[in-house]
Amino acid sequence: MFKPILYTLVITLTSLVFYGQVNAVDPSDFEAGRIIDDAVFTDKTAMNVNEIQAFLDAKMPNCDVNGTGTSPWYAPDYDGDGKQERWEYGQYKGNPTPFTCLKDYVENPTTQVNNYGGGSVSGGKTAAEIIWQAAQDHDINPQVLLVTLQKESSLVTDAWPFERQFDRAMGYACPDSGPNNSANCDESHYGFANQINKAAWQFRRYLTYPDNYNFAVGNRYIQYNPSASCGGSTVNIQTAVTAALYNYTPYQPNQAALNNYPGTASCGAYGNRNFWFTFNEWFGGTRLDDYSLTEVNITPTVDIVEGGERAFAVRLKNTGAFTLHEAGTNGSDEVRIVTSPLGRNSTVSGSYESKTKATSVLHSVYESDGVTLSEDQNTIETNEIGRFVVRISIPEDFEPGAFTEILAARLDNRMNISDPFEFNINILEKKYSASFGGSSLNLSGKPGETVAAAVRYKNTGNTTWYDFTSRPDSSTRPFVLATAKPTNRISPFNDSFDGRARPSLTIDQVFEADGITLSPTQNVVKPGQIARFRFILNIPENIKPGIYDEWVKPLFEGAKFEFSTPSNRIRINVQESTYAYIEVAHTPSVELTSGETVAAAVRYKNTGNTTWYDFTSRPDSSTRPFVLATAKPTNRISPFNDSFDGRARPSLTIDQVFEADGITLSPTQNVVKPGQIARFRFLITAPSDINQGTYFEYFRPLFEGANFAYPYTDFNLRINIE
Repeated sequence: MFKPILYTLVITLTSLVFYGQVNAVDPSDFEAGRIIDDAVFTDKTAMNVNEIQAFLDAKMPNCDVNGTGTSPWYAPDYDGDGKQERWEYGQYKGNPTPFTCLKDYVENPTTQVNNYGGGSVSGGKTAAEIIWQAAQDHDINPQVLLVTLQKESSLVTDAWPFERQFDRAMGYACPDSGPNNSANCDESHYGFANQINKAAWQFRRYLTYPDNYNFAVGNRYIQYNPSASCGGSTVNIQTAVTAALYNYTPYQPNQAALNNYPGTASCGAYGNRNFWFTFNEWFGGTRLDDYSLTEVNITPTVDIVEGGERAFAVRLKNTGAFTLHEAGTNGSDEVRIVTSPLGRNSTVSGSYESKTKATSVLHSVYESDGVTLSEDQNTIETNEIGRFVVRISIPEDFEPGAFTEILAARLDNRMNISDPFEFNINILEKKYSASFGGSSLNLSGKPGETVAAAVRYKNTGNTTWYDFTSRPDSSTRPFVLATAKPTNRISPFNDSFDGRARPSLTIDQVFEADGITLSPTQNVVKPGQIARFRFILNIPENIKPGIYDEWVKPLFEGAKFEFSTPSNRIRINVQESTYAYIEVAHTPSVELTSGETVAAAVRYKNTGNTTWYDFTSRPDSSTRPFVLATAKPTNRISPFNDSFDGRARPSLTIDQVFEADGITLSPTQNVVKPGQIARFRFLITAPSDINQGTYFEYFRPLFEGANFAYPYTDFNLRINIE
């Protein structure tokens, strides 16, 4: 036998307390076409296992395990005490005590072995765990399962349930097709875990395959009662889950049933009425606001230097019933971030779209977990999370201190759909400071040479540095390297400077704080990063050998603000240039006939401290090129000069340059560094009228047009004319 379930009685006699008082519900708020919104029905994250268990405990704080309470139904007075007790009714109906309440119920979902009446269950799950798992498996709100459980079997609030109530817990496979429209249940679907899982599964199928069932979104005729004679009406079903409820319980309440809740009425049907009332009473509403965004996460308080800019982000969850769109993508239901109060002109709006509109761009959209990116990045579905990024620009003259920018989400130009949210900022006064991070302290070179130097400075202030190539606008003072002691001193080494008193106007490299890792953004030096200036020092031709100190310092060009950093010394050891060579080898003799041309060669090793260049490689016209000349006397006009590069110049170019081993070619030809070997190759042409015999030609290398002294030696070439 089955215990009668008076839903009305159970509701009225049991305390409905869950995290506060029960919500008052007005029957006039019931909409047959919108019993519950899709997002509410499918929010599987609405409760976790612990919250479900706490809810069940609160609904049934005192389970009448031994059935000592009074029964509302007749039972024999087995103990003769004149009372009509619950245990007696249970015994009378074949369900003796002890009773087990839902909050204490445990079942093994696989074997269906349970603890009703007492005992332990191997592999058992609590009712809370079974409800939660079904909700997760089928993406159904566990609150929906709890309310359905209550409307079908009153198990949530029943202090002395019978075992068969667990077997038919969700009314699954129990159509109203029995005598007098009574439940006609299929026993193959009995079992608490089975009922919970099958009901959740069935709800999900209604949503996945709406065309396979009687009720779907749109106009549908729905009866007031299982008896067709009670009539019905056409209902505009607005949500897919409302259609699912009608497919599960295919009747709507008439006005009398609504007005008489929790009682009965003529031709009344109570399943969907009770679902709506109970959900509202227990969980605070089945419908969402049409449009609503709720703050989930926001950038915490940050420091910004006056004149600086920073990106702030806010994540807003769509807690409304309707989909929201990025501005410019849909034409309506579009979201923008605006100032609050509405129309306030922001004082930090330099990067806003206007003084009252922070951004219209939806930066990214996430699923409800806040991690998984949504497939559609231009819309925020219900329960999805939209991330908006706002760039806040602090004016140069802004008062340092705490500042709050208040914004809100606005739908089209109709209404704000979020509470105001705040970006909190500490505005800092600009601080410019630098520490010396190392340099090329000691350099050496010879008159006429150039040497490269470098200095590094670490940004120890709170303001980003820019150079001339990177500054955002002309009002930004560029960070440059200047001469020092005194500032803007004219240096004797400045021929290759970027300016007369500016060794460098551009930052050569930017490193992270470790001084090794290159910054991804060059020419821009953020606080903590290191700037390197690289510059060239030209040693004048006429400078005397000796030690020279060159002083440099960084500065912000044209700045009026305070910035002090020590000057840094670069010591230059100007060495006397020495030009010296030794002959390594030469062609000893050639044989030719009148009118014939043959080749000869000579090699010289650079034993001085100065690099040699020829006419093709010298860096400028002031550099004296290394050439091969006739000798005895120098610049003698040779009778064999028809193929010379010049009348008295057998060769004006260095033919090949070897490393010191005389075999390995230098990677840089036509330039002979100290220790390397130069080869001149030249042509000897015998005049057509020359007499047979032996001739001697003399040659020597020289630096064309040089006014400096250097030792030299001649070599002779024996020429046999046959």
